Amino acid sequence: MVEDTGASMKELVERMGGPEETEEQVDAKVDALEQLQDIVDKIDYAIALHVYAKGFLPLFNMVEETKHDSIRMNAALLAAMCMRNNDKAQMWALEAGGLATLMKAYTNQAHPTNVRKALLSAVSSLVQNCPVGEKAFLVSGGVAALSSDVQSIARGIKVKALFTMQWLLACSSDARSTAAVDAALIESLQASVDDEDDEIAELSALCLKSLVGEKSDAVCKCVEGGTLKIKIEQRLNVGAVASGDAETTKSALTDLLSLLA
Repeated sequence: MVEDTGASMKELVERMGGPEETEEQVDAKVDALEQLQDIVDKIDYAIALHVYAKGFLPLFNMVEETKHDSIRMNAALLAAMCMRNNDKAQMWALEAGGLATLMKAYTNQAHPTNVRKALLSAVSSLVQNCPVGEKAFLVSGGVAALSSDVQSIARGIKVKALFTMQWLLACSSDARSTAAVDAALIESLQASVDDEDDEIAELSALCLKSLVGEKSDAVCKCVEGGTLKIKIEQRLNVGAVASGDAETTKSALTDLLSLLA
């Protein structure tokens, strides 16, 4: 079984590196990337892929050089799966300049939202639980990039940015210091705690929980004005928390409310 999977991966890596001049060639490349995602997702074959593809650089080159959104998106998703909770893969990616490549593509507003969401997934997988990657992300303006998407009206990228922001703020004092002086970010988070979408409300509450202890003007204005407390109380009282995520959302909102008492 291992030999068969290895042989399949070698074949898929070869197809992944093929030309993309025709529609058929693009489809074949996307299919190879999608099949590799299935393999890496089910079994930890990230290291094998690194060997067969001669590093992750080909994936980052695809992200940077392809003219096709479907290829860029699937290359980012494959990279994300390889790097998630895999410290070896994260370091290989950093050594290959992967963070700079992914950040440049992610912050390019010309890319479609679904592509940018995939790129942010790759950035998140590279940075999370990786101190070296986290530091590099912060230096590269990561908090500002996330802040922009937290304020977005596009739900998909907003939720992904909020998810990345909440764990970053929870684990990094530098990230909290940077975010706490971003008045537009604080205002957006405050506006989102009573969002009818459970996930947006919960993630916004978690972000604010990490920031309440910061004594910046923006945070103090948010807390002392009383508007935030009222929004949370209204959100809890109207029974809008009703999805499958209701309990975790209610818990996050309640915890934040207790900090404001």
